[in-house]
Amino acid sequence: MKILKKYPEALFLLKVLLLYCIFNYGSQAWIGITAKGGFYSQFADDYLNYIVWLRYSILKGADIVCSIFGYDVIIIGTKIIRFNQGFGVSMVYSCIGIAIFSSWAAFIIAYPSELKRKLKWLFSGLLAIWFINVLRISILLFILNLTKKSNNFEFHHEVFNAVAYGLVIILIYFYLKGDKKKV
Repeated sequence: MKILKKYPEALFLLKVLLLYCIFNYGSQAWIGITAKGGFYSQFADDYLNYIVWLRYSILKGADIVCSIFGYDVIIIGTKIIRFNQGFGVSMVYSCIGIAIFSSWAAFIIAYPSELKRKLKWLFSGLLAIWFINVLRISILLFILNLTKKSNNFEFHHEVFNAVAYGLVIILIYFYLKGDKKKV
């Protein structure tokens, strides 16, 4: 423990990694608990399934974006969105961006700063990540339906991850730049 006190950067990195693992792998475990089979919990699925709520909010956000541009979409269940009589997007668990949300949350919580500032940046960053995911789903719907091909833009996960992690890096830059405490 003396080494961690001597090197606060190492302690910070350890906190980030630990929090990331808790958030990301905890969410993966929660998916396992709320998916039928295995260690399924009906109560958790019915009342505490934040993964489904998050996925549906992204789909609903894409619905709103598409309606702004005059397109009607249909949300089927909690994971498929499509234009009326057109191609659709199935939003599986990996589309939600849990790892990206976890990265941002782990950094903000681990970094020593005042609570009010942490909360402001935490929720602003999570909202920004959510918003670019909404845009990704909307753009993907437009591309699929304009080209009339269901296999177009196969690398949208990779593009989204690059853009989202780029956003996280930019947010971290501004978060650190505006830190008055300078730890």
